Amino acid sequence: MSTSWFGSFGERRRMSAVAAVILGAAGHVFTGSAAAAHYDVVPYWTGTSGTMLTGGRDDLDALTEEFMSVFGYDFGDGGTPHFASDPGINNSSNWDSLFPNNNVLPSGSLRLSLFSGPYSTLHYWSGTGSPAFSPVAGGVEINLNRFSDNLRVGATTTPGTFPITTVGVTGRVHLHLTSSIGVGGTGGSFTGGTLGAPDGIYAFGAILSLSGTAPLTSDPIYFVFNQRMSESVHDEAIDFYNVAVVPEPSGVILAVGGIAVAGGLLRRRLRRQK
Repeated sequence: MSTSWFGSFGERRRMSAVAAVILGAAGHVFTGSAAAAHYDVVPYWTGTSGTMLTGGRDDLDALTEEFMSVFGYDFGDGGTPHFASDPGINNSSNWDSLFPNNNVLPSGSLRLSLFSGPYSTLHYWSGTGSPAFSPVAGGVEINLNRFSDNLRVGATTTPGTFPITTVGVTGRVHLHLTSSIGVGGTGGSFTGGTLGAPDGIYAFGAILSLSGTAPLTSDPIYFVFNQRMSESVHDEAIDFYNVAVVPEPSGVILAVGGIAVAGGLLRRRLRRQK
């Protein structure tokens, strides 16, 4: 395997995506699938711009995706109903040859922020028929937790910022947040469980940012959670977000064979296999 970012592994993936675009209908988005468990978010940058890019890494099956904006997770996957030990944030050095700047981030405070764009608040689809997401009802919320920090995401969530960690001089981070689904109470309380949280697919959007000497901000990323539905339904929801919701990335333009290709054409769908 080449140690260059445009080495054989990454180049093959890019070329296959470009081929799908060229051979398909005009404007067609590549829809190749990646079979895996759960992808951690891989934040990285080119070393020159203020844009943070996001890829994905599945340690279980040793799969890495250079461009990823939609991440699928399952409540109860670790054995505890209504909880998930995700999303993960991981830019380990073990696969840094696949990314520019050796996948090293500058030092600073890494944060996750909710934003006010389309589908940014917590949305729900019952899993019946074609994917059709609408804001959750009945006070249902997803709570993100790490140590003493919490961020509740609901239908009318006020944009807020969640401190993830401090990136040190090594530029590396590997950690997992805990997500739980339940009903938001009064006085800032949160009750996990099934009450008011029907089975279905839940999703929301966020932005990663890094403050410091080289501030970085990502394009929107989306977390799509499965609450006791089949993986085929989960796949449909992930596909919907990749095709209908994710905007064209601002930070990636590739030139292949003299043709400039926007990074959005290289979006890949995340599928899971039990």
